[in-house]
Amino acid sequence: MRSLVAVTLAVGQSCHQAASTAVLQTSAAPVAPVTESDSDAGVVGLRCGSGTVQVGAQCLALSCGPGTVQVGNECLVGEPPPPDPLLGSWLAPPQPSAGMGACDFFPDGIWNKDCISLSGLSAGWERIADNKYVLKSTFQNCLAETTFSGDRNSVSIQLRCNSWQAPSTQTVNLVRWNG
Repeated sequence: MRSLVAVTLAVGQSCHQAASTAVLQTSAAPVAPVTESDSDAGVVGLRCGSGTVQVGAQCLALSCGPGTVQVGNECLVGEPPPPDPLLGSWLAPPQPSAGMGACDFFPDGIWNKDCISLSGLSAGWERIADNKYVLKSTFQNCLAETTFSGDRNSVSIQLRCNSWQAPSTQTVNLVRWNG
C-alpha cells in the first residue's frame, strides 16, 4: 500500500524545509507527484519520494532488474558476488575421523561426501553465512564452520553434527584439487 503525506507550507517556511518532513511508503501503484509552490503560489517543480523515480508527470516505484542494486533513486550495476569459496573439488588426506577421497561441491547445492565421514547418503549443502554451511546427509545434518587459507586452496572445516545417536564433532582439513 502506498501512502503520501502532503505537507502544507507555513508562512516563512521554505519548500526544502517542508519536503524534509514528507514521508512516502512504496507500493506497486503509481504515486501522484507532489508539486511544491514558492511563497507567491507559483509552481516550483515536481518532487518524487524516496524509492520512486519521475517518469513524465508521474512518480513510479523503482524496481531494479537482475544484476543491479538500488542506491537511492538509481539502479546501479554492481560487482557480481565472488564465487562461493567451497565450490569445486577438494581432497582429504587419510584421517581417523574422516573419509578418504574427493568431495565435489556444485553450485546447485549437490555434493558428494567422499572426503568427510558422515552417515547416510549426501543430501545437499547450503551456505548460511560467511564461512558457515550446512552439510546434509540422509541420516544427519552438520553445521560446518570453515577457515580458508589466503589463496583459498586449503580449508579447515569444523563439523558439528546431530544424528539419532548423539551430537558429534570432527575437523577435516582439505586441499583444493586442480586436476
